[in-house]
Amino acid sequence: MRFPALGETDLLVPLHEGLFEQPMWRTFLARLAAVCGAPFAALVLDGPYAERAIVLSHGAARRCARIAATPPASSMGTSRGTCAP
Repeated sequence: MRFPALGETDLLVPLHEGLFEQPMWRTFLARLAAVCGAPFAALVLDGPYAERAIVLSHGAARRCARIAATPPASSMGTSRGTCAP
């Protein structure tokens, strides 16, 4: 059995507990942005029958608002877009 490294648990625990947080996944997104050295982190939740995607974000989200408006690259709704500073 492999035990996660300390750095991995810093992201895994908030990822699992984020569903119960308000706003959802706030701690995970903040830590993900910090680990990546990025000004912005987001989760884009979309499904094949959704009218629009749900964007949960942390950081400079206004510069990347186009992510939710980008049509999906495939029928599964993946590869929605990227954000450049």
